[in-house]
Amino acid sequence: MISGKMYRFRTRPEIAASEFIEVYLQSREAWDAIDKMKTGGSDSGLNLTHERFKKLPIPLPPLPEQHRIVEKIEALFSELDKGVEQLKTAAQQLKVYRQSVLKWAFEGKLTAEWRRNVILSGTKWSEESEYRMVAESGASYGTKDESDSSSRQTATGLRMTSARELLDRIKQEREALAQTTGKRLKPIPPLTEKELAEPAKQTAGRLPALPVGWAWGTLEELAANEPNSITDGPFGSNLKTSHYTNEGPRVVRLQNIGDGQFIDEDAHISREHFEKLKKHRVHSGDIVIASLGSDPPRSCIVPESLGLAIVKADCIRFKAHPQLNAKWINFVINSEPTKKWGADIVHGVGRPRLNLRNIKNIRIPVPSRPEQDFIVQEIESRLSVCDKLEETIAASLQQAEALRQSILKKAFEGRLVEQDPNDPPASQLLEQIKRQKQEDNTGIAKRTKKATSAGR
Repeated sequence: MISGKMYRFRTRPEIAASEFIEVYLQSREAWDAIDKMKTGGSDSGLNLTHERFKKLPIPLPPLPEQHRIVEKIEALFSELDKGVEQLKTAAQQLKVYRQSVLKWAFEGKLTAEWRRNVILSGTKWSEESEYRMVAESGASYGTKDESDSSSRQTATGLRMTSARELLDRIKQEREALAQTTGKRLKPIPPLTEKELAEPAKQTAGRLPALPVGWAWGTLEELAANEPNSITDGPFGSNLKTSHYTNEGPRVVRLQNIGDGQFIDEDAHISREHFEKLKKHRVHSGDIVIASLGSDPPRSCIVPESLGLAIVKADCIRFKAHPQLNAKWINFVINSEPTKKWGADIVHGVGRPRLNLRNIKNIRIPVPSRPEQDFIVQEIESRLSVCDKLEETIAASLQQAEALRQSILKKAFEGRLVEQDPNDPPASQLLEQIKRQKQEDNTGIAKRTKKATSAGR
């Protein structure tokens, strides 16, 4: 049984080898010829009728040469397939390595030597739970304090606030801001000792122990102390496809959010409509998080080139507190542990979704700010090597496909194998088959006419 969208084709073995026809149908020449025969107005509606397909021209060498061509193609493709398989294996290994790098980072293994060097240089825990650099080395650790005009400080006398104290300061800042503005502060409950220790469905077991000086925090705890620092896009009639325009402020949609990278696909709304939806505005340097689709959550950093933009439904805008490194948080969101956490609590079967409360509760391991910066540098350095290798693999796979088509092109131009002048021409066999068909059709017509006359 075959479906209505498939055709069965059986060759005459005395004139055409089925294997030869099969490899021809894999060639670019065959694809181009078939495309020209299709009818319909769109890709989804294109159709190749049976009558049209039967008229597909096929270059036909003598039968013995067909077998030689097939044998040569199979030998060359076998070697090519081995190379392609090795390339795909390497690509898969790079994906595993990427996740391993992130895993080492989140377990503190990527910066274990960095922490040892800091301690050896004279850093100690003070009673206020701070690192104080007392070394005379003058090494730079790339710290950045938004309240300080200096973006880099030396090791000598540098105070490195522990992650726990950093989170407490962010909380105190949030409370002080609420008192100043007179707004009612919605409490953000920190992770309790019980939540950190007990096996939980959301974390696929207990949260792993962190290095000294690190702390666990929720995404909500790490947000900037300003309105709409965590917000989702407008739902329902506030933003519909009919609102889209050819130019104007951008709309960040699910298709823009890749695993760690922004995919630049345009969608615009008018400036007037943008003004109505400004609470959903997203800025360069923000993190946008997809809460719907395959393997949520996934996220990326908004590029500077985006300009005025808002997020759409199921896209969450997150602005990190300025004392935190947004790139670090973005790496955590796209890591395998966070993906597993999302898979455990996702809602829906056909279209898996995380709600805004789920997003706010994403667990983030937080090191000190200098260590965040150092980790990000290490991750970016290692992943940039992966990027280059993946580009090389992708180019090699394209070359392999081009080589495959080159082999087929030579085969059907008669340049792949030597031709034997003793081979009977295919044209003779075709002529014999044509005469045989005519004779058969004549015989059928006579028998039909005779049967009809007898019936009268």
